[in-house]
Amino acid sequence: MNKKDLKMIEEALKKSPNNIALRLTYALKLFKLREFDLSEKNYQVVLKSDPANTKAKQGLVELYFAKGNYSAVIVIAEELVKIGAASEKMMELYAKALLRQNSIAEAQEIYERIIKNNPFYFDEELDSVLEDQDEYLNDGDFEEGEDDFDYDEDEMDDIFDNPFFTDDSYLFLDSNAVQWNKVIGMEEIKRLVEYKSYILTPELSKQGQNNKFNLLLYGPPGCGKTYFAAALANRFDASVLPVEMDRVNDMFMYKAEGRIQYYFAKMRLNKPCILIIDELERFGTSQDIFNSFENMQVLGKLVEELDGVRYKNSEQFIVSATNRPWQIEQGLFSPGKFGWNRFVGPPAYKERVKFFESIKNQHQFTAQEIANLAGATKFFSFAELNHLIDMAKYEAKTKAGRKKTKLTFAETEGLIAGITPFAPNWIEIFMEKAPAFLLKEVTGFMEKFD
Repeated sequence: MNKKDLKMIEEALKKSPNNIALRLTYALKLFKLREFDLSEKNYQVVLKSDPANTKAKQGLVELYFAKGNYSAVIVIAEELVKIGAASEKMMELYAKALLRQNSIAEAQEIYERIIKNNPFYFDEELDSVLEDQDEYLNDGDFEEGEDDFDYDEDEMDDIFDNPFFTDDSYLFLDSNAVQWNKVIGMEEIKRLVEYKSYILTPELSKQGQNNKFNLLLYGPPGCGKTYFAAALANRFDASVLPVEMDRVNDMFMYKAEGRIQYYFAKMRLNKPCILIIDELERFGTSQDIFNSFENMQVLGKLVEELDGVRYKNSEQFIVSATNRPWQIEQGLFSPGKFGWNRFVGPPAYKERVKFFESIKNQHQFTAQEIANLAGATKFFSFAELNHLIDMAKYEAKTKAGRKKTKLTFAETEGLIAGITPFAPNWIEIFMEKAPAFLLKEVTGFMEKFD
């Protein structure tokens, strides 16, 4: 459908403005061209003339769903269901709208009605959230004597009984918690993430580019990997959902698998959304480190979700971090999983200077003193630099026995020798244990590090 064809329909409507069939065709063509407001206007014209017109109502269901007006979808779809005019497509959009409004039980009911009418029906999103909910999370699937072990029924509580999983205020990061402009260094990684941000804009992500981005950041602890990931909530107009291993872990592995699937489904239900996986080694541990059937099940579920086998057309933006890349299953570094991986090392000299400049309200250092401190803290991570400042504050405000508002150079410099940076030890372990394909980037970093 092009603009020329649309113009022909418009000319025909001028001659026959009351032709309902023609106006419905026009409204549908406008919808396909994403001219939502004009499409809605024409559907409403039809309903004004014929309030019972089911085709107009079905068209509005699709239109409102595309616009994200899920409350309107639910109202119209419910009306269509009552009069028996809801197609399978309408039922599907109805169930998905209920999910987006967190009406899980109602969505489950509609989904079951679809399955009853069509046993061969399959939808990726509904299946992952609703059908697999029974497979992984339904206590009723277990009967006494079915397994060889005893369990407490309280330990089999459904994932959705936990307020953490049902209240989004627990799940998503505050967009103001970490300011993007406070992130020092990592310029190449920033450029990469900025470039891939088109995935977070549906209009751009459908222009033939790869709509999946899985980034893995690795390096010594305290160098800013997690801080960078948290700042994404402030930089982009998208929800940021951190996956917490302590929330996923469970003595029953089917629950751990189900919870991994839950996080990914939650990401897809709240697009645009960025999924953050910290401490990836706890999810994707190498078989050589911890080879067990249960661990491999969880790893398999993670790989399945990263691959997006069942969600080929779904925008996926995932940033992960690890301090122990040598413990991660090497297959996770392949394209399609975390083919995009970047080393995050301790801040270089210029970045250490920026750090001390960024906290100028806490000290009274001159430019030369800042340069001296930056030179004396080689290999310090951002966490260790912050620790240095905290120690200096403690010394100034307690041991010195006097009130102090700003630190002096002497107070701070005298404490540097008492802190041993962890990065050199980490790099030594990395060089010994890491897979060969990761060594080049770290070696290059060390050659030019100052």
